[in-house]
Amino acid sequence: MRIYYSLTTVDPIVMSQTTATTHNHDSLDYIPGSAILGAIAAKLYPSLNEAESWDMFHTGSVKFGPCFPVADHQLALPIPASWHYKKNQTPFAKDQLNKTKIDNQASQHFQRAANTQYKQCRSGYITASGKIGEVAKGISTKTAIERKTGKAKDQTLYTYAFIEAKQTFVGWVESDNQAYLSAIREQLQAPLTLGRSRNTEFGRVEITQIDPPAQPEPTIDTQQLTVWCLSDCQCIDGRGLPTYVPALEQLAPHAKGKLNPSKSFIRAGSVTRFNQKRQGYDSEQCVINKGSVLVYDLETPLSQQDLLNLQHQGLGINQHQGLGWIMINPAWATQSTLADDDLYQRFTVPTKTQQPSEAQPHSALTQWVASQIAHDERANDQKERVSRLIKQIGQAYDKARQYHNIIPRYAAGPSSTQWRRIHEELKNNNPDWRKALFDSSTGICKADNDEFGWGITWSDGDKPITFAAWLEQVLADHDAATVLMLVSQITRYDFSRYTSLKQASQQIGFSLITHAHDSEVKQ
Repeated sequence: MRIYYSLTTVDPIVMSQTTATTHNHDSLDYIPGSAILGAIAAKLYPSLNEAESWDMFHTGSVKFGPCFPVADHQLALPIPASWHYKKNQTPFAKDQLNKTKIDNQASQHFQRAANTQYKQCRSGYITASGKIGEVAKGISTKTAIERKTGKAKDQTLYTYAFIEAKQTFVGWVESDNQAYLSAIREQLQAPLTLGRSRNTEFGRVEITQIDPPAQPEPTIDTQQLTVWCLSDCQCIDGRGLPTYVPALEQLAPHAKGKLNPSKSFIRAGSVTRFNQKRQGYDSEQCVINKGSVLVYDLETPLSQQDLLNLQHQGLGINQHQGLGWIMINPAWATQSTLADDDLYQRFTVPTKTQQPSEAQPHSALTQWVASQIAHDERANDQKERVSRLIKQIGQAYDKARQYHNIIPRYAAGPSSTQWRRIHEELKNNNPDWRKALFDSSTGICKADNDEFGWGITWSDGDKPITFAAWLEQVLADHDAATVLMLVSQITRYDFSRYTSLKQASQQIGFSLITHAHDSEVKQ
């Protein structure tokens, strides 16, 4: 039986990709099952005897699945590595996937177009309806403090990358032992702390149990078996050695076939987990990364029940740590170009409903506290929207540079002075501020006679668009207060200068296309 829950980050949480480094820690973009296992084990260990704790947390009788983000009230899963798009096209627009621009190279019907370069979808999450699941992350730099003097300790500066607060993820726990599930369900009703630096401002999460979704049904394919790795998978061969290309017999002993390397897209890595109980590192795990796609050519077809059994049993070992979660023959597997239908079995996450309380607060103090909480929630929501907008604008500058092949020594895009004109306009609380900004003849953001400022163009596969027209579209759903906060932060940099743009990308946390002339910045 599998129970599902939604997890909301109350505080930022530090989920480092590796604990081996002593300085900067890159953050995961999901919450691994091992983190949930550790938090539950810490609570239940004192009440269990040695045999029970070993069976519950170490034998695989209970599986703790990873927690992936929610987008538009749907669970988002890792984008398959077999999905590619033509170079100089962008299949993602306004957090939505343009399915017509995606080629699934794992399909037996895919034919590579002549004189065409493809780019792989290497990261990110996608819902069944094509909505992009984004995980907001931030960076915090700290230093240790001398106990006696209260001053910063020498040579103790370190940086944490973290998953920001107020984000929702969905995870699951599975076991055939009802007693174990009941004990875990009780622990999930209380707040947990996850990740690193839990004694400071990081780590708190709230968990709510939700109804389980309908399990996805594998589609029948008599010629191929497609395995979509939804989480990292650790596989070993017949001699007990790590392998990234598991044989079909390891998945289904009675099946006959072999891996098709030209249709499979496997990304690999290694993980070394720190064991808090033993205060030491466990053995290194060589894993097939989530999003990988394994395609097997079948000599004999598998029945629907065989496919269901394979999907339920998972792939590889250490599944109690959240490894080995797979989907067999998803709906997109046989499609060379994605169809308009759902990409896989849709998982809709219910929205939280506020239960009416028996006694409503009426005192001035409780009303003031309630108003402050509501104000803080609105402020946090505005900060998150501004953060996403800054990343979009930074990437727009980068696209424009790439489109016109502008070397770093030259400016490209609106300068910080031009952004300050917007700031001055918004400070005056002009109710018709959109016209003041985007009017084609009198607006501040006017493309005419500003070829490499507001008028600079780029293309995502459709017709070129100017920076001014693109910005007007992006800000269409935002109010003046949000735009004012946005401009206040942008003017701290000068995105038109490549060095400043690159510095902002590192500090704010957005990716840039690798520039062919980076070396010129150093000259």
